[in-house]
Amino acid sequence: AAGGGAAGGGMEALSRAVFVRRVHPSTTYEELVNEVGVFGPMESVRIEHDKGEAFVAFLDAQAAAMLLQERATILFHGQTADLSWGKAKPLSHRLANAVSHGATRNLYIGNVPPNTDQQQLFTAFSAHGNIESVRVMRNTGTGYVNFTTIEAALAAREDFTSKPTNQVLPCGAGEGEDLMNINFTSAQQNCRGGGKGGGGKGGGGGGGSSSTVYVGNLSYHTAWQDLKDLCKEVGTVLHADVMMEEDGRSKGCGLVTFANARDADRAIRELHDTDINGRNIFVREDRDAPGGGKGGGGGGKGGGGKSVYVGNLTWTVAWQDLKDHFKTIGPVLNADIMMEEDGRSKGCGLVKFATAREASRAIAELHDAELDGRKIFVREDRETAGGAGCKLYVGNLSPGTTWMDLKDLFREAGTVLRAEVAADREGGSKGYGTVEMGTTRDAAKAIQLLNDSDFKGGRLDVRPDAFA
Repeated sequence: AAGGGAAGGGMEALSRAVFVRRVHPSTTYEELVNEVGVFGPMESVRIEHDKGEAFVAFLDAQAAAMLLQERATILFHGQTADLSWGKAKPLSHRLANAVSHGATRNLYIGNVPPNTDQQQLFTAFSAHGNIESVRVMRNTGTGYVNFTTIEAALAAREDFTSKPTNQVLPCGAGEGEDLMNINFTSAQQNCRGGGKGGGGKGGGGGGGSSSTVYVGNLSYHTAWQDLKDLCKEVGTVLHADVMMEEDGRSKGCGLVTFANARDADRAIRELHDTDINGRNIFVREDRDAPGGGKGGGGGGKGGGGKSVYVGNLTWTVAWQDLKDHFKTIGPVLNADIMMEEDGRSKGCGLVKFATAREASRAIAELHDAELDGRKIFVREDRETAGGAGCKLYVGNLSPGTTWMDLKDLFREAGTVLRAEVAADREGGSKGYGTVEMGTTRDAAKAIQLLNDSDFKGGRLDVRPDAFA
């Protein structure tokens, strides 16, 4: 892409590219993508920090037009950057063909070794081009790499797919002999919230597809009308709600649903860390939006009929095999094989879908189907949500830990219904809290994963809550 073109609002001959001038020197690729990525998929993003310029090439000229119609400027680190038309070369035949078959800038990495960290993933893949962000999800053995260009992602996938994992990533003895499992993913938000490469302004980043945002740190006398009045400055508000305790007191958090996802992203960018009734609020995407219900302590209950139990598995079936088998029905959020203490499979597992309808389809269509030479049986996961055994005590919290930090951490183990940090009379942390998991299985997994783990400088003490 090259600079130039008409001012942001000018609707002349359409280009796929947008030129950004007066970019602050500290601006990261992820911050730029957070601002512009919501308008459409991109072929490439480039920042020239020494010149204070950036170039964004969308796959579709209409996406560039929508961006320029809505955003004449973008604020980065207190400096206003100007947007205008840019110039982009036509896609090469090779790249156009790859895009038509699903190629994006974003890669899903399966079979990630257990001890791989984000820096190692970044180092392994950065040889193929600039990286916007990376993320490792150790609990599922997966990772995500967002390149700044589709060309780089394509090259990395072509190079690594035919190689054993231990030739690409550090592995322990006897590990990583399987070939790398790399696929394109269209979900740019997979690396938000903790990936290498810097974050956008607060709140957990934008770029998602939800039109609902979560608002935290509200004063206890902030009403839904206050919330609606604030948020309607950035777009049309369909609904605003403040979550309440059973005694009618505010929980200090709420949800706001906008008319579209773009307005929700604007709210995250522009309203995070603003003052309302004397407190600086934080605004992020509603991470429970696809799953439903509004729950206590800032989270929807989720789950509820979306998980299926799978039995009669061979001992060699891995979680990835299970996920691959069930994704023919619909998006699989999580797949787990239940394991004995000695690490052997119990011959059964759980699969969680995005919706209850897909879980029902899996039962109807995959029960008695063959997987790895055996006929499996599939039924609803009958374990009840909530109740006895689901509440955990979490001790040795560092002073700055919030309930939101706890909820985000414990989500690695499963559905979190509620998270709280005990506070003293002055509002400071007492150094412990509680987390209520969705099922006893999730609670047991949380203890296994997180007890004695390091979090914000402290070694966590995670155990069943004796007072539940």
